[in-house]
Order: sequence, then structure tokens, then C-alpha cells
Amino acid sequence: VSHGGSGRPLVYDSFLGAGGGGGRIAVYYANDTRWTGSVESWGGSATHLANYGGAGTVYLEDTKRNYKKLKVDNNQVSPQLAVIATEYDAGGTYLTDLASYYFDEITLLGKAHLASQIPTNITVGKRLTGDYTAHLHVQNGTKISTLFSSSSNMSTFELPLSVDMYTLGHLNLPPHVVVPGGISLAVRGGAVEGVSNLTTLPSSSTYFGAAGRVSSSFRSRYAFHTLNIIGGTLYLDYNTTLSGVLCNVQEKATIYGPTMNLSITTIIVSPGASIHADGLGYNGNTDDGGPGVGMNMGDVSGASHGGTGGVDPGPSYGVTGAPYGSLYYPTMAGSTGRDQPQNFNSPGGGVIWITCTNLTVHGRISADGRYAYGFGGGSGGSIVVQTSTLSGRGIVQVNGAPAAIAGGGGGGRLAVYYGYYDNWSGSLKASGGLGSTHSGGAGTVYIMNTITNYKTLIVDREQALPMPFTVTIPTKTPFCTYLTDNVSYYYFDHLQLLGTSCLVIFSQGKAVTLEAAKFTGDITASIHLLSNHTLNITSVPPTLPVNLYLQKSAKAYLPPYVNLYRTTLNVNGFMYNTNSIDVRDNAIFYMGKQGSANVGVAPTYTFSGNSTMYSTGSLQVPGGTPKILLNA
Repeated sequence: VSHGGSGRPLVYDSFLGAGGGGGRIAVYYANDTRWTGSVESWGGSATHLANYGGAGTVYLEDTKRNYKKLKVDNNQVSPQLAVIATEYDAGGTYLTDLASYYFDEITLLGKAHLASQIPTNITVGKRLTGDYTAHLHVQNGTKISTLFSSSSNMSTFELPLSVDMYTLGHLNLPPHVVVPGGISLAVRGGAVEGVSNLTTLPSSSTYFGAAGRVSSSFRSRYAFHTLNIIGGTLYLDYNTTLSGVLCNVQEKATIYGPTMNLSITTIIVSPGASIHADGLGYNGNTDDGGPGVGMNMGDVSGASHGGTGGVDPGPSYGVTGAPYGSLYYPTMAGSTGRDQPQNFNSPGGGVIWITCTNLTVHGRISADGRYAYGFGGGSGGSIVVQTSTLSGRGIVQVNGAPAAIAGGGGGGRLAVYYGYYDNWSGSLKASGGLGSTHSGGAGTVYIMNTITNYKTLIVDREQALPMPFTVTIPTKTPFCTYLTDNVSYYYFDHLQLLGTSCLVIFSQGKAVTLEAAKFTGDITASIHLLSNHTLNITSVPPTLPVNLYLQKSAKAYLPPYVNLYRTTLNVNGFMYNTNSIDVRDNAIFYMGKQGSANVGVAPTYTFSGNSTMYSTGSLQVPGGTPKILLNA
């Protein structure tokens, strides 16, 4: 034995008393048939918060068989520092020879942590074994090659120890690696080569960092043939790309990360499994909270993204964070909600890009804001899906975060490009988060069939009660959904507004046209057209499916016949093409003195066909009575 000494506390400080490191033992033998003892070099014990000593090294060489073995065993005592960031971290075991190493076998036991003090080459000829408690650290400039990787009987290799990779480290492993329960594979930097198939089991942990790579020549690229995520977690760091032929995420398994790119031929997300970036967007602690960060001006609000956040009524009621992001190809994370001026308590959702041929979702793909236990929910993030075939019954969503107090977060942005639906019965959502006072505005769900070029926009706040307000601040009115792309023309084959959502275009004063061939809704949602904005609707159901508000100089081209049923048509701009209008069942037709119908001259409303005002409807005419011409 060559154990380190036990630490003893100083008289004046009972918290000190670190253990000594184990020594070094080398045994060369020709015959060990009568040996039944043990060779040990443990680190010394410590008192209370002090570090235990790291294990020493035991080198065993069978000179007759020329078999070389390195054993590192720390008697089930781990250092307090689980990550060896430098060559001198406490509790580790270090190889310090100024030479390359060859071992037929390396065995790590008893929570030992093995690393090299200096860059070196380590070759493992036949076996890498352990008791599933130890760590192998591959540090800067160190290269570990496993010759058994090419052996036919070692094509599948279950990691018996945890592996931590660092910048410029290099590790070669067999083609099929299994990460079992209790084991972590952390590629913080450096390169792992030789692996084409990766399987993770329940309770395992896999980390792919932005400075690392697997079977790729480029940093942050992780290339496999098959990923079988049976259980445990796989974390993808900022701006990492995961590529391959097949990724199967099974029940209770999770792939997650703040900004990830999945470029895989076939992706299967089973029931109970998830790929998510929930709460991994802007957080306000390590960044500025994002472009839609919740406001705090005597009151608090949820954060904004595709939808603006809900607010807590107070001195600045009606003001929330600014909306942002692309409808078509969103790339930005969700922003954080705010409790107090410097208290950000609900991070937004992250970013997920998926490019594949076949996507099956029975579980969940999401980039939601994280639940706010205090004030103001974070906004949803961004997801882009590009696939030939979409199937399953699961959920793809970028919802805003609910808030225990005050306003919920705004929904994010989801864009789905697909060729075929193959028994797809799932949900695509970008809802605003539920708030105790006001919920956040819906985000955007853009769906495009890449074969027919059919474009759909769905805006659904999923709330029962609309909030009475007027859109007076073009970018910061709460509860709304904003189109913020720098374009002058939006076209959708189908525009659907639901769940008390409110759609607004933000164009910084530029003229913008919104056109839809088909227009549907549940009569609870609304469109607010600001100055210089034009709405062109070529086909609607017999009943106007939404509430429509035209501000000064806004234009709306509607069908020849408009039936108002429990909706409001508020005209302070110009409406065209409508010859007949019926107002019934609690509907409101507001003829503003700055508006007109069919003539473009305010305040004149001209209808060439028959129009009916039912007793249950309401015609509202403000001061400065407009001129109304029927059957003109």
C-alpha cells in the first residue's frame, strides 16, 4: 500500500484538514498464481469541508506475458472538484512522465479522477474498465487511443467510467458507445473519434459543448450514424449541430439546449420524450434580458417575442416589452420577464432548428418560457422545422411562460415547412402564458407546404376573455401578436385567428399589405390595422370571423357581403368592395368620422346593395355624423 495521510483539523479551525494524495506503486512480476492480496494507493481522508486526497497510481506489469496494467482506485472517495479544470486541481490522479504511455489495460475504480499533467499520448491496447464511479479527464493536448476500438468483438463498448473532454483533448473509442446509468460523457472541448452509434440509458448524462466535436473536423459539430436516446439527458451547448441518419428519443429521455441545430434524416420523439429549449433563452443575469425584456416602470410585465407580454395594471399600464423576430425563419431566443428593475425571474425559451426527411413526434418539441414563480413570465423562443414528412400525435410549441403574479409571457415563433402529413394529428402552438392579471399575446405559427406552396398563419392566444384596449403604441401594446418582418407584403393562403388573439403589423410607418385567400376565426380574435396598412381578404365565411379595427388611413378590402355576428367592425379608415352589410346578435358597426366605405372620402359610407340592421345589433355613429348612403 501507498496511501495518502489523513487530514487533521487545526485547533482554531475545525473545517480544515485535507487528505494527502496517494503514492506510486510499480510491480513487475512473471507469475502471480499464488498472490491473493491487493495493491492499493488511496488518497487520504479529510475532515468536514476539506478535500480528500487523490488516488495514487498502481502499475502492474506481467513480464512473462508483456501485459501492462494501470489501476487507479480511490476507495469510493471523490474530490470536491468534480471537473478538473487545470492540471493541479485537488483530488485528482495525474500522469507526469515526460513520455508517451502504453497500457494493455486501464482500470479506474472507487471514484478516482485520472488526468495527465502535461500533453501526452496514451494508448490503451485491450481493455478500459471501471466500476462506474470513476472519471477519465482528457485535457489539453492529451490524446488517448483505444486499439480495441477496431476489434470485431469490441464493436459495442459500454462506458465503465465517466469521461470529461477538454479543449484540444483527443479520445478514440469503438464504433458503438453506450452511456449507462450513472455515467456522464461530457465533451466540453476536444474531439471524440471513431464513434458512429451512440446509445444513452436511463439516468445517464451526455454533454456536447460548443468547443468540442465528435467524428467531425469542425468544432461544435457532432456527427453520428445512429443516436438511440433510450433514457437520460443529452445537452447541446450554444450553437451546436447534431447530425446523423437516425435519432430515436425514447420515453422519458431528453435532448435539450439553448440554441441547437438538428440535421438528421429521421427523428423519432416517442411519447413522454422531449427535445426542448425551455427556459434556456435570455435570462437577464448573464445577458441584458433580450430585446423583449419585461418592463418595470412602477409595475411589471411579461416578456415579448412574437406576442407581447401581459402586464400588471399600474402607472405604466399598457406598456410591455417590444416584439421582434421573423415570422418565416425565426432565429432569436425568448426574452425574460421582470419582477423588479434588476430581478429577472423567468427566462425565455431557446432556439431549435430541425432539418430532416422524416419527423415523427409523439412526445414534445418545445422552446417555452420558464414558469415565473414571481412577477412576469418569459416569452417563448423559436423553432424551425424543415421536413419532407411530418407524423405523430405530439406537440411542437413555443409558448410564453405562465406567471404566478402579474402578466404572462408572449408566445414565440414557430415555422414548419413540410411536404406531407403522414397521419399527423398533433398540435402546433405559440400561445401566450397565463397570467394572474393578464395573459401574454399569442406568438406566430407559420406552416408552409413545400410541394403546393400553401402558406398558413395561425395566431391563437388560447384565452377565453379578451382584454379591452386600443392599440395606441405600435410596438408595446400588451396581449398582441406582431408581424415584424421587414417586408411590404404578407400573403397567406389561410389566415386563422383564435382565442382572443389580436394581430398587429409593425412596419415603422411603412406601407404594408396583408392579404389572405382564406380567412377563418372563432369571432373572439381581432385585427388592428394601423395607418398605412392594408388588409385584402378575398374569401371569408358568410360571417366576418374576427373583430376588425381600422385606424386612420388604414384600408380594408373585404368581400361584397359582410355579415357581422357578435363581432365589431370599427372603421376610422377606408373599407372597400363591400356592397351589403348585416349587423346582428350583439355585433357593432362603428362608423368613425375619419372613415369611409367604398368612396375613399371621409366621412361617407356608401353601400350599393341591401343592408340590414337587426334589433340585436348596434350601429354606432360618433359626433360629426357620417354621410350614409344605402342602395346607392
